[in-house]
Amino acid sequence: MSYSRLALILSILCIVYSILYESVLLEYEALNNFIYAIGVVFNCIALSIVASCIFYFLTNYFPRKHQQNQIQNYIISNLESLEKIGRNAFIDIVNNSNPTQKEFIDCCDVDLMNRESHSKQEILLLAKSQNWFEYFDNMQNIEICIIKRLMIFESMIPIEVKLKFIELQKENTIFSNKNLYIGYYNSDKCKRSIKAYASVIYNHIFSLIELKNIYNQTLKI
Repeated sequence: MSYSRLALILSILCIVYSILYESVLLEYEALNNFIYAIGVVFNCIALSIVASCIFYFLTNYFPRKHQQNQIQNYIISNLESLEKIGRNAFIDIVNNSNPTQKEFIDCCDVDLMNRESHSKQEILLLAKSQNWFEYFDNMQNIEICIIKRLMIFESMIPIEVKLKFIELQKENTIFSNKNLYIGYYNSDKCKRSIKAYASVIYNHIFSLIELKNIYNQTLKI
């Protein structure tokens, strides 16, 4: 049982006792002065416990709860930003914000060096990318910045979300090593399309989209 719940139950019991003492027990004459004194002492102790619990809730529990809610809202806001980047990336590639992996693979036969200027991305660095190598590179740089902001509150981020963060920052992928994959593009005609890396790209983008749901699910546990 948490300390705050224990304090609440204890304060309720003490309030009930004090009400009974003042409204019922005082109506009866005490057998002797000692018993009367014990009743007075217990009532004073009960009232002091109630006062202490009220002080705890006002100075500790509610401010801390408010701060925790603010941090959770900040985390969710940043995870929503990552989700939006992911959904807009799907739209830019296959014109579908929520494709299945099969739908993505079937529709992503796009040359990595040829990218239309039109983009759904609201972040100009992404929207103005000249080719898909630059697009994915900028995309991960933005992701890393957001993840670093979130990891300031590492203690409040579930392990499931942290594992996704690690996965998103893998080295030597098309997102993290632009020059390596441009080399593949120049040396192998079979690796000039997004389709050649469709599974990796789909899983990366889908991970961005599911982060918020993973976080919300862990809050409910």
